[in-house]
Amino acid sequence: MSETPSNIVVDVRAVEKHFGEGNNRIHVLKKVNLQAYAGEIMMLVGPSGCGKTTLLSAIAGTLRVEAGEVNVFGKPLHSMPSGALTRFRASNIGFIFQQFNLIPTLNIAENVSVPLMIQGSSNRKALDKARAALESVGLGTRWREHPNKLSGGQQQRVAIARALVHEPPTRHLRRTHCRPRCPERRNRARTFPQCRTHPQPRRDHRHPRQPHLFLRRPHRPNGRW
Repeated sequence: MSETPSNIVVDVRAVEKHFGEGNNRIHVLKKVNLQAYAGEIMMLVGPSGCGKTTLLSAIAGTLRVEAGEVNVFGKPLHSMPSGALTRFRASNIGFIFQQFNLIPTLNIAENVSVPLMIQGSSNRKALDKARAALESVGLGTRWREHPNKLSGGQQQRVAIARALVHEPPTRHLRRTHCRPRCPERRNRARTFPQCRTHPQPRRDHRHPRQPHLFLRRPHRPNGRW
């Protein structure tokens, strides 16, 4: 079965990004092209500093690119006004950060409810959905706890629940070792999990303009490669 444009949920074209000025200017992304399809898992693999986080941030709409196009679910993030981009990100993107980034003054249910509150949900509704999400990762009975009362692995599960609670079709996992969890949630038609990893790959697809950046696709929908 051939893939059609409707299967493409992330379409990056000739993207460029620099950091710094003058002699300290670093060309991080050099005309990067990338297409990702509904239902697949993709990993960006390479050493620190090769552009993994920069590319993910551009796809997530948290970083503006200087040239090229970033289209996600048919929306041009590269030209979208800031307010519209914020609303798009709140509804369509979920992050699991390497350091979890939990708010220490909130209990874990309140932490998980943050994406829903950003979307405008009532406090009661957001907390109810947050508790259900915590139940799905095995922490339903501990929803009143604060992050410092949990182990590192438990904090990771809270971060996963927070990334999934608003049911985003795109999820970004920023971890050295990526292992998608809650597989039953991965089957939505437009879901596209991504993650970035550091170890050097063995046999992957090297980006022609980013020699240290590799794409690893362990799963493609319907077994297509």
